[in-house]
Amino acid sequence: MARLDLDPLVRLGDLAARWRDAHREGGRHLETVPALFVAATEDVDTEEARGWRTKDGVASRVMRTAPSPRLEAFLDGGCKHPSIASKAPQKLTDAIDAVVVAARTCEGAAKEAESALDAFIAACSLSQGRGGTLPSPPSRPLSEEPTRDVGASNPSPEGAATGGHWMDAVPTAVLFTRVPWGDPPHRTIEEWLWLCTAVVEALDEEAAVKRGVADYLSQLPGEGEEDGEDTEAEPLTREKLQGCAEVWGMEPFLDRDLFNTLANAGK
Repeated sequence: MARLDLDPLVRLGDLAARWRDAHREGGRHLETVPALFVAATEDVDTEEARGWRTKDGVASRVMRTAPSPRLEAFLDGGCKHPSIASKAPQKLTDAIDAVVVAARTCEGAAKEAESALDAFIAACSLSQGRGGTLPSPPSRPLSEEPTRDVGASNPSPEGAATGGHWMDAVPTAVLFTRVPWGDPPHRTIEEWLWLCTAVVEALDEEAAVKRGVADYLSQLPGEGEEDGEDTEAEPLTREKLQGCAEVWGMEPFLDRDLFNTLANAGK
């Protein structure tokens, strides 16, 4: 009896885990970008920062009780240490670089996942993957009946060999085979095929979102949608950076339950 190659399924689980790690790492850095951008680009409003001098608040009372040049400079600087502004540009650059690396890692994982899914489908069926072409059945006289060994799986419908859905090419016995992998274990091949397909298609959509975020952060010019001409990079703003962080964290195209099932399967 032929053995079913499940290495592509395990590979899909590993790639989902890689995506999740990169997503979390990129999100952690992206959350710091808006505040670092403000610290690196906006000057302190001196008049507003020195407003404590004209108010009978805690700061003014402390300064009258125990004068301190360092505390006075801190208050006049908007309650920010001078080192924050001086280090902000480099920290901003490092954070953006980390987000871009995370986005590229996610893109790579999504692309590899497509190949792994095709390999998984091909291992389970007679096809070459989702976009493959099934081989034509051998010709035989109409009076000749197909034969199969006792206990062999039912052959796939011949309609699958003429352009049907790729799932039609998977033998029934293979579809019902349970895999001792994942949590809970013993999902069928059919369940894993549908789950992996949904996750991989969602990752492809999410990869485009992360690519857009990375291009904006790194100020890479985009290509016009209609005329194909290069478009100028958009200037960074705090509002847009906050929007990038929100979109990154949402992952609107991804079903978290299905994704985590695959990402946690090999743990």
